[in-house]
Amino acid sequence: VAAALPGGGGGGGALLGDATYTMADVEKHATADDCWFVVKGSVYDATAYLEDHPGGGQSIVMIAGTDATEDFEAIHSKKAWKLLESWRIGRLGAGDAAPAVVAPKASKLVALGKAKIKLQLVRRDRLSEDSFLLRFALPSPEHVLGLPVGKHVLVYGKDASGKTVARAYTPATADEVKGYVEFVIKAYRPLPPRFPHGGHLSQYLCDRISVGDDVEFRGPLGEIEYLGQGGFEIAEGKTKRLVTCSKAGLIAGGTGLTPMLQLITAAAAERARGDATVAYSLLLGNRTEEDILCREQLEDAMRAGAVDLYYTLDKPPAEWPHFTGFIDAAMLEKTMPAPGPDTSIFCCGPPPMIKSAIAKLEALGHAPDRIFCF
Repeated sequence: VAAALPGGGGGGGALLGDATYTMADVEKHATADDCWFVVKGSVYDATAYLEDHPGGGQSIVMIAGTDATEDFEAIHSKKAWKLLESWRIGRLGAGDAAPAVVAPKASKLVALGKAKIKLQLVRRDRLSEDSFLLRFALPSPEHVLGLPVGKHVLVYGKDASGKTVARAYTPATADEVKGYVEFVIKAYRPLPPRFPHGGHLSQYLCDRISVGDDVEFRGPLGEIEYLGQGGFEIAEGKTKRLVTCSKAGLIAGGTGLTPMLQLITAAAAERARGDATVAYSLLLGNRTEEDILCREQLEDAMRAGAVDLYYTLDKPPAEWPHFTGFIDAAMLEKTMPAPGPDTSIFCCGPPPMIKSAIAKLEALGHAPDRIFCF
C-alpha cells in the first residue's frame, strides 16, 4: 500500500490507497463532513484537511463529489501535488469516467451553480494603463450571478503555452444587477527579472481574448459573507461564526478594492431602502492617482453617505489633498473606527501591505478576532 502513496502516506485513508471506486461512489461524498474528489483517476478524501487548506475549506467542498482534475491542475503548485497524495484513498475503476456535473434548477434565475458556467465577454473598457473593466453577459437579461456579497468566483483561462490556469476574482457588481457581471482587473505584464512571465490569467483576460469570447467561471467561494444590516458570516474550517458590527473599517490596496466595492454597493442599497445600520470607512492605497479604480463610483457612494472615503498614494501629484505614503498607524487611527465590540475591520490587497496594516491595527487595540481578510 505504501507504494501507492508517493507523498509518503498519512491522511485519513492511507490504508485504502489501492481500493477501487466508481464515480457513483465518489458522488455520495460531497459535503464538508465527507469530502471526496477525483484527480487524474485517483480518489482523495480531503475531509480532514478542510480546516488547514490555505484557500479555505469551501473551495474544496465546491468540487466535492466530482472529477476536479482541471481545477487542481489550474491552481496548484508542485508542493500541493505532493501534499495531495497524503489524502489518496484509491482509484477509479477502469473505464469509469466522470459524468458532467449538472447544476441544480433554481426558482430564481441564478447563473452560478455546482458546474462551471461559460459567460461571454461583451465589453472591455480601459480604466488606466494596465487596469480594465470587463463585462460578461449572464445567460439572460433576467439572470443574476448568484454571488453573495463578500464571496468570489474562480475564473479560468490559458497561459501563453495554452495550459489551463484559474484565479479567484471578486466582481465589482452585485446581485442588484441583472443580465451581466463586471470585474475590474489589473493586467500584470512581464516585469523581469522579478516577475518574468507576468500574471497568466490577468494577461489572458485583459490582452489576449477578444470581445465575444467565452470565459469559464465557478463559484461561489470565500470565507466571508455579508448577510445584511451589519451581519457577517465567517467560515472557520467546518464551522461558521456570526459577527455583527455597527462600524466597519475597510482597508484596500489596488484591485483589492473589489470586495470592498461589493460591500459599499450593498451599503448604498441599504441606505436607499432606509435600513442602513453600519457606518463604513474605506482607506484605499494606490501607487499613483491614475491607479485609483472606480473613483467616480466610490465618490458617488461617499456623497450618498454610504462610506467615508480616504485615499493614500505612494507617488502623489503636487498639492494632493489626501494622505501620502504607505499606510501607517497614524493614518489608521484617523480613518478607521475606534476599537470595540461593535467594530470590525476588513482587508484586501497585496500581502505585505495587509500584514503591516494588521500589525498596526492590533497595536492600536483592535482585537485579532475582529479583523478579517478577503
